[in-house]
Amino acid sequence: MTDLFCRIPRRYFSDRLDGEKAPWWARLMVRMHLRVCPQCIRFNRSLEATRDALKALRDEDPAP
Repeated sequence: MTDLFCRIPRRYFSDRLDGEKAPWWARLMVRMHLRVCPQCIRFNRSLEATRDALKALRDEDPAP
C-alpha cells in the first residue's frame, strides 16, 4: 500500500493501544485499515510487542 494510504490511520495506532478515546470514524478507519494493509499490520504488531515488553519491565520486581 502507499504511504499516503497509511499515513492517516497510523496517527491513531498508538492512541488505540494506549486506550485513548478517538472519534468513532477514526476507530472504524483503523480497524478497516488493519484488515487490508499488511505493512500496517506488522507495524501495529510491533507497537503491541513494544507496549507489552515495557509493561513486563514495569511490573518486574527490582533487584535487591
